[in-house]
Amino acid sequence: MKSLFGFAVGLILLSPLWPASAQDNAKDIEAIKQIESRWQEAWNSHDMKALASLVAEDVDFIAVAGTWLKGRKAFEEHHATRHAMQFKESVWEATDVEVKFLKSDIALVHVR
Repeated sequence: MKSLFGFAVGLILLSPLWPASAQDNAKDIEAIKQIESRWQEAWNSHDMKALASLVAEDVDFIAVAGTWLKGRKAFEEHHATRHAMQFKESVWEATDVEVKFLKSDIALVHVR
């Protein structure tokens, strides 16, 4: 009984932290959705410099055709070439963005 009481008191004392954590996640989710929105804007305006700014400097990116792009410069050059040719009239339209946190600082994001 004593340990159950201690557990219950611990939960009560920690409960004010839960909303802050959920609130932080909400802010992170919104920030992630903003990145997708900026991606869509850059893609649709065919601004590959803006698109490249959304990936890490040391990005490893596998393109649709399977090309492995290593680094932001390779990413930008590859996409600039494609957007000058076959993607020059393409339109990116995300219909849904789902975010699941695997850890507090790692999220899995699915964009449809």
